[in-house]
Amino acid sequence: MQLFTGQYRSSGKTFVAHLCGTASITETAGGTIDETLAALVHAAYLQGDFGDGRQGASPAKRAEVRDALGADAEVLVAQYTTWRWRSRLAELLDHGPGTLEDWECTLAFLRLANEVEEHVDFANDYCPNHAPHVFPLADVARCAEYLGRDELGRLAQELADEVAGHTVPLSLQLTRGASAVVSSRSVRTRLPVRWARDGGVLRWSAHRVPGARRLVRAMRRWRPTSRSE
Repeated sequence: MQLFTGQYRSSGKTFVAHLCGTASITETAGGTIDETLAALVHAAYLQGDFGDGRQGASPAKRAEVRDALGADAEVLVAQYTTWRWRSRLAELLDHGPGTLEDWECTLAFLRLANEVEEHVDFANDYCPNHAPHVFPLADVARCAEYLGRDELGRLAQELADEVAGHTVPLSLQLTRGASAVVSSRSVRTRLPVRWARDGGVLRWSAHRVPGARRLVRAMRRWRPTSRSE
């Protein structure tokens, strides 16, 4: 929640819902505890907000995730961040079983679970601009078969049958092509204002905001009337 507050997928789904969905698919398809935990925060280093305004893994970020998930799950998250999934899955489709190294098979499983979740709730129909970037469910099913993840392949095929022929009214379709932050109106930059009866009004802003010095001089001339007066 802290890493993805205010973030929404291109379809309008909250990012947290996408993460929970990916973890649920991973667990349902026979994922281990570490695989399911990694799926739950698989985008932490790519799109998580750690407060430093930067993407990518760093020693401090990795330590924070490691404390929350454990060392093995954190390693999966870090590897998932840099793995060239699109080209490697294309090679898997072309050459079949044995194409990927053992450590890559786990990352491929997590990525395929992510791609299945991308199709849930007719997400591609709500955001047609994002649809070309999502792995087709038929390809997900084939890759899952090559990896020996039959349950994931079954989930992908069932979902393909569900979304086939489904359409969303044009008025409900979004034009975004990627995830975005949608902040509430209360989240905005504010000037640090300090009130002091000794005349120290808006000291910081007086030197930086046009017209603020006139306001400061006016406030210094004003003194509130005490109750005794």
